[in-house]
Order: sequence, then C-alpha cells, then structure tokens
Amino acid sequence: MKSTTETVPNSVLDTLPLQLAILDPDGTILDVNETWTAESLDESVGAFDPVGENYLDVAAAGDEVGREVAAGLRELLAGKRETFDAEYPCHGRAEGERRWYHLRAAAFEERGERYATVMHADVTERKLAQLAAERRADELARERRQLSLLNQLIRHDLRNDLNLVLGWGGQLESDVTGDGESALTRVLDAATHAYELTETIRDAMELLERSDAEPELRPTNLGAVLRREMESLRSTHESRTTDVEVRGLSELPEGVFVLATPLLASLFGNLLSNAVHHNDEKRVVVEVSVETGDGTATVSVADNGPGIPEEIASEMFDRGSRGLDSSSTGLGLFLVDSLVDLYGGRIGVRDNHPKGTVFDVELPTA
Repeated sequence: MKSTTETVPNSVLDTLPLQLAILDPDGTILDVNETWTAESLDESVGAFDPVGENYLDVAAAGDEVGREVAAGLRELLAGKRETFDAEYPCHGRAEGERRWYHLRAAAFEERGERYATVMHADVTERKLAQLAAERRADELARERRQLSLLNQLIRHDLRNDLNLVLGWGGQLESDVTGDGESALTRVLDAATHAYELTETIRDAMELLERSDAEPELRPTNLGAVLRREMESLRSTHESRTTDVEVRGLSELPEGVFVLATPLLASLFGNLLSNAVHHNDEKRVVVEVSVETGDGTATVSVADNGPGIPEEIASEMFDRGSRGLDSSSTGLGLFLVDSLVDLYGGRIGVRDNHPKGTVFDVELPTA
C-alpha cells in the first residue's frame, strides 16, 4: 500500500484483514491495502485497481444502500460527522453465494485538509446466523399461534362438556343418598377441578406467551383480589356434600397494593383450590391471612388437609428441579411458582398445626 502519511509504514496497513481505502477531501481513492486488492468488491468484473476512482460517484451510481453510503461520506468529509457506518449485501458470482459487509468510515485531518478511511469487514457469518435466528423466531411465533388456537378449542369443548356434568350432576344431589351421595360428590368435585384446570391452562398459556416480554407490573389491590377468590371458592362448594369453610375474609387489609399483573388472581385462586382438592377432611377449612412490613406483603393460605411429605415440601419450589414432570408439583403450583418469580416475590411451604399445610407468598408492595 502506498501510504499517504509518513508515520504509518505500508507493511502495517497491508497486514490488516479488513479492506481499507483512503479517500481525499473530494472522495477520490488515494490508496488501498492489499486485502482490498485481493478481495475486490466488484466481483462481476474481477480484481481492478480502484486508485483514482471517486468512491462517492461509484457508490451514488449504485442501489439505495450505495446512495446512502455516498451521502454519509459526503457529510463526513464536510465535517458534519466523525464516523459513518452501513451494512450492505455483496453476493458473489457463484450460484447461491451470499455475502454481507459492514462499512465503517472515519475522518482524519492531514495538513489542514479532511480525509477519510473506509473499511469493509466481512460479516457474512454473523448475518447468516441473524437471518437463521429470525426465521426460527418466525417459525416459533407461528407454532405458538397454532398452539394457542388449539388450546382455546380444546378448553372450549371441555368446558361445554364439564358444564353438562356439573349441571345434570347438581340436579341429582337432592335425589341421591347413601353411598351414591358420596360417589356423586366425588364426581362433581372432579368435574369442578377439571373445569378450574381449564382456567389454569389458559393462564399458563398467557404467561408462556408473554415470557419473552418485559412484564407490566402495576399496583394491584391485594385485599380485593383475595376477597374475590375467597368468595368464589366458597360459592363453588357451598352446595356440595363436602363442607368448605373459608376464614379470614373480614380480616383482609384495605389499601395494600402489590406490584403484579392480572394473573395475580390466578396465583391465589390456584392456592385456594389446591387447599380444597388435596384435602381428605369431611369439613375443609381454608384460612387466609396477610401481614405487611419492610416493603412486602405476605399472604398465608392455610388448610387442615393431610399435609405435604417433608421430602416433597423441601424441593417443591426448588427452581432447579421445578417442572411439570416433577412429582412435587402439578400445573397449578407450577403456575403459582412462576407468577411469584415474575413478581419478584418468594414462596414457601410449611406445616400447619395441628395438621395441614401453609403456603406463604411474599410480594413486594407498590
């Protein structure tokens, strides 16, 4: 390379793996390094000596990207900017050969005049990886839309059939006695649980669909959410043989807000349902309490069920072993744990006394 300065030896510039050219104040190519010569950008006419060509004129005569490059270099040489970057395709002559380059230009002063260095880096590998990632993202988005539609259709059909089971089964409650009464109760409880499961699946799908986006956490009235879910639990089971007592409604706090999404209702709805469906007592007792302090609100959901074995409780919310295949959690608790994590909270489980389980959910207050 014929250096335009005495401070940079030709051999140094020729060792650069990038294609490098130096432009005079008018945009004429004063010199190029050996890499530029060896990898001529205009492969359609083979290698050529670009020295003396006006880089701006050649670029402006090209496509839209070329005109953008020419305009950017004019601004750079005019002192309106110090650097300029552009990315462009320059596909080879071989069939199917695709190549991309990144152009970076920078200005420098020499004897009171403004010159520019123009470098071209081959970014084909990165660009191909980017295009592959974009195609995969499009495929995943399409698959996600298809799964969402399938989920909606299945839930719709299931809910229709479950409504029939619950409706006709409810009419039989007053006519069935003895062992049949107990069997009918189990059928209705199972149908209720299945119906609630369709709602849990809906909420889990919503959570998964938004997993790539930053959650919009908003101040949410904790007491109001708990009241709705507790009243819903009580009304769902008030006509059943299984007696469900919901305690703590009158003690719910007013004016306590936590940072959450609308799925906060699903979080506590699943915990309350879990307290009933995994309870073998004739009289099920579920008690909810709330404590606040140090920028957090802790909701405790206690039941009088059989409790949780220690070996399961110890790993129930271990994020390393969490998942739908784990014996320690079903879909409902998986959703609960995921939502608590999303809200920046913590969840724990402990024994209730004299029997049962307590789930403690700690959430940041707004």
